[in-house]
Amino acid sequence: YQSTERRKEYVEHLMDKALLAQEAIRLNLHKDERVLDTIQSALAQELSRRTVEERTNFDGIDEAQAKKYYDEHYDDYHKPGAVRISHIYKKFLGKKEFAKKALEKVEGELKAGIKKDRGLFRKKAAEASDDESTKAIGGDLRYLTEPQLQERFGDALAKAVWNLPKINTMTSILEGKEGWHIFRLTGRRHAHSQEFKDVKEQIRHRIYRKQRRDTMKTFLEELRAKTTYKLDDAALESVKIAKPAVPKKIPPAGVRAPGAGHFGHKHGAGHGHGHGKKSLTITPGKGVVQPTK
Repeated sequence: YQSTERRKEYVEHLMDKALLAQEAIRLNLHKDERVLDTIQSALAQELSRRTVEERTNFDGIDEAQAKKYYDEHYDDYHKPGAVRISHIYKKFLGKKEFAKKALEKVEGELKAGIKKDRGLFRKKAAEASDDESTKAIGGDLRYLTEPQLQERFGDALAKAVWNLPKINTMTSILEGKEGWHIFRLTGRRHAHSQEFKDVKEQIRHRIYRKQRRDTMKTFLEELRAKTTYKLDDAALESVKIAKPAVPKKIPPAGVRAPGAGHFGHKHGAGHGHGHGKKSLTITPGKGVVQPTK
C-alpha cells in the first residue's frame, strides 16, 4: 500500500464490505441459520484463541520442565534396534519328524516360487502355519528387539534371525522349543538415540501443545458447569440421516451430448436455420444444459 491508488482501493474495499453487511442486515440475513452458524464458529474460534493466550505461556516452559519430560519419556528418544519378521510354524505335537517333513514341503514351494510371487510367504503362512495368532496376517510377528527374540525363541534362533543379511531373506528350518520355524526378515529398524540438547525445543513445543489442549478442556468444563446442558440420547438415536443424492453425470463442457451431432444441431439436421431446430447451450463448468426450443 505504498501508493495512494493502492490505499484508495483498500479503503473502497472496506467500504464495500460494510455496505454489503449493512444491506444483508436490512434483509435479515443475519438471522439465517447458515449465517448464524458461521458467526457462532467465528466467535468460538476467537474465544478459544484468547483463552489460550491468557492462560498459557510458551516462554514460561523452561529447560527444567523440558528435561523432566525428556527423562519421563526416555524410551521415546532412545530406541533399540529391532527386526520385523514373519514365520511359518509347525508344532511337534508328538510327531517331530512328521512336522519337519510337512515344513520341508512348504520350504521347497517357497524356494521354487517366491521370486515370481512376492506374496507367497504370506499365503503359505496362512495355509500351513500352526501359529493361530499370526497365520491370518501372513505370519507377521511385528518388530522385535534382540532381547525380545531371545526371550521368545531362545538364543540360537534369535541369533539366526538377527543375522539375516537383507530384507526378504529367509532362514532354513529351525528347531524351536515346541516346533519348527521358517523365519523371513521383512524390516529392520536401526538403534536410534536423541540427546536432550537436540530435542529440547521440540519438547517445549510438545509441552505447549498439551497445555493448550488441557486449557481448552478445563475451560469447556467450566462453561458446561454453568449451564443445564443435557444430551437427549433417545432423541439423538431417533434422528435419521438422509443419504446424499447421487449426482447426475453431466458431460463436461466441450463434450458432445448424447444424440447431438455438431454442437447446436441434432443428428440429421442441416447447418441452416431449419424449423423445429433445438439448440444446446454449453457452459464452461456446467456441462450441457437441456435443449431449448
